[in-house]
Amino acid sequence: MYVFYDAQGIIQSIAVASSPIEGYSWPFPGLTELYLDDTKYADVRQEPMMYKIVSNAPVKQAQPVNTPTLAAAQQAKITEIENAYSQALTSGFTSSASGTAVEFAYTDINQTKFSKLLAADTKGWLTYPVTVYAADASAISLTQPQLEKIFQDIFTFEMVSETKLHTLIGQINSSTTTDQVAAIAW
Repeated sequence: MYVFYDAQGIIQSIAVASSPIEGYSWPFPGLTELYLDDTKYADVRQEPMMYKIVSNAPVKQAQPVNTPTLAAAQQAKITEIENAYSQALTSGFTSSASGTAVEFAYTDINQTKFSKLLAADTKGWLTYPVTVYAADASAISLTQPQLEKIFQDIFTFEMVSETKLHTLIGQINSSTTTDQVAAIAW
């Protein structure tokens, strides 16, 4: 079998061949080719990422060698941060619009309900007081100014989270090492 490894000796790919092939040219630019006897190194074929080439021989590593590229680390971290952003939004918000601090759920369903309320308020279709439901399912009766204060609280809540999201994505994209990327957290 042929193994193809990078400058650090980390095996990136293998090609099965029972003996060296005359004039074989490896298809991986930037990688070094090495022929290994299948019978002697059968386990390398099963788990190539567990091996590193040292002095032209495979040496089993304690853990698979997985060195993500900077771009891969950045994309994974952006996905992690976007998931944290979504969780932050759907965890809900607190508003004191009714005169008491009330926790409101903000799942997709709740976001739709608040959007409909905002549209109905804007069109003048609501009769006040209106009833909205807190995260604990308790009914909260609100006047028009109180409902509009909730809309303002929602806007502030979303903007703080969105600003944080875009700030962190900017830090991720401007990182120059995978360690810098890994250090960024929601």
